[in-house]
Amino acid sequence: MAISRAGFFSSAGTEIPSNVNEAMTTASLSGDDRIIPDTESWGLPYAYFAIGPKSGCAADHFQNMHLVFNLAFCGTVAGNRFAKDCPDLAQQYDQDGDSWASCNAYLRDNAMSLDEAYWLINGVYVYQREVE
Repeated sequence: MAISRAGFFSSAGTEIPSNVNEAMTTASLSGDDRIIPDTESWGLPYAYFAIGPKSGCAADHFQNMHLVFNLAFCGTVAGNRFAKDCPDLAQQYDQDGDSWASCNAYLRDNAMSLDEAYWLINGVYVYQREVE
């Protein structure tokens, strides 16, 4: 059975597993100088899908895939992190402790903050293991 995992790591760097940093900084190297990603050491993935027979998810669902960057500022991921990543703003726009609602309240009152939205991306890496 195959698996698909997706991870999300903070830009602050304190949550990024050391193996991820090592794999990213050595990705352009070859041979023994390159650190191989060890997803088992990365902690609980953001998403985990068992794929194949008896999994309920056939492998043919995963073909011709695309990576998409989505500016969902207060979506499931970003909204849930608002209180942690922006504690002062989350307290100021608090909506009964609901991080997602607080994020939306902030954006509703500060629409101009979206005029210049951007990401700083250190890298996007897709790893594929050989079938054993």
